[in-house]
Amino acid sequence: MIRVLEIAGFTVFALLLHLAFALSFSRPEGENSAGSGGEAVITLVAAPPQIETMVEAWERPPETAQEIAPPEIARPDAAAPPDPPPAMIEGAPILPRPDMIALPSAPVVPEAPQVDTLSAPPPEDVNASAVTTSKRPVQRPKSLAVTPKPKQERAKPLAKNKPNPKAAPAPKAQGASAGRAAQKAAGAGGGAQAGQGGKQSSATLSQGQEARMISVWGSRIRARIDRAKRSPPGRLRGRVVLRLTVQSSGALSRVSVARSSGHSALDQAAVGAVKRAGRLPRAPKGLPKSSYSFTLPVVFN
Repeated sequence: MIRVLEIAGFTVFALLLHLAFALSFSRPEGENSAGSGGEAVITLVAAPPQIETMVEAWERPPETAQEIAPPEIARPDAAAPPDPPPAMIEGAPILPRPDMIALPSAPVVPEAPQVDTLSAPPPEDVNASAVTTSKRPVQRPKSLAVTPKPKQERAKPLAKNKPNPKAAPAPKAQGASAGRAAQKAAGAGGGAQAGQGGKQSSATLSQGQEARMISVWGSRIRARIDRAKRSPPGRLRGRVVLRLTVQSSGALSRVSVARSSGHSALDQAAVGAVKRAGRLPRAPKGLPKSSYSFTLPVVFN
């Protein structure tokens, strides 16, 4: 349908071009009418060859493309015969087969001799009213070797220190020896190991336990100093860091200002609070040293 419309359009366009060329060439060569009663005469001139070729090209119907049939695909035969086996080449040399190597026969393992197993005698009935004994001695098999039991070495008892009857104790040293004997009696165990209790308890104390006990003791000392603290007049505020050396009994050995607050009045008030606190809390039981040093802050708000 589109091709028909294109052909009709080109045809109309060609006719219009013909008329336009005819009118343009008829004006100079045509004859003019004489008066109002004359007749108009039109002279037609043939178109040049170039226009004719153009009109023929326009009026020529377009060539229609021929339909190309799809090529036929050859289908393989379903029952294609298998390829024949290769023919034997006549005259080909026949290779000799390799000789088979005979493996040595496995040695015959002699059968193990049968050993008569002795059944264990049944346990004797303890609750039996009468026990029958045999007069024949029981013969043990010689093949069963009895392994001797290893001898266990018994620990030799510790030799107790016998008192020397020749050495007479001095009368003045009896008090000191009695105090030492009381300290040794506090240890764990009995006998010769009773006097080693104090050393073992201090040796078994780990570093973490010792640090924890010192921290608890330091917090108690700080609480005692805070209760004895008095702020100086003038509403001064600051923080003083003190360094204390306290014995295990709670007695104060030394106090000094490790870091000043910038106000001498606050520093003196902090030192006075320590002295005013009096006897500090005792050390927890188990700490091995006789004295410890603490760094405690004292805050004045």
